[in-house]
Amino acid sequence: MDTLVVGDLDVALPRPSVSLRSFAQAKASAELVGAISARLLDARSGATIGSDEARGARTVARVDIGAERPPRFAAVDPEGEHARLVSFLVWNVTDDLRGRWVRP
Repeated sequence: MDTLVVGDLDVALPRPSVSLRSFAQAKASAELVGAISARLLDARSGATIGSDEARGARTVARVDIGAERPPRFAAVDPEGEHARLVSFLVWNVTDDLRGRWVRP
């Protein structure tokens, strides 16, 4: 059977988030958010054989400031996390296409 995979991939720019618990405690982070949807079509008739979608997020930066401890900071390469997020989304949306062995 000849098949065709079509779909949409949407990955947003890093989105910031800030949380202030008090004047002495604050947290901030930035994360990539993405979604994918895909359909498997019969190439001859155009009929949909199956479809799936997946969503995910990856944190690219984080700051934590507290009164009782030193500030903490962590960051990763956004391009590398973008690639990991896309791989994660594709892996999840194609999960049904991989074979499995089940013990009888």
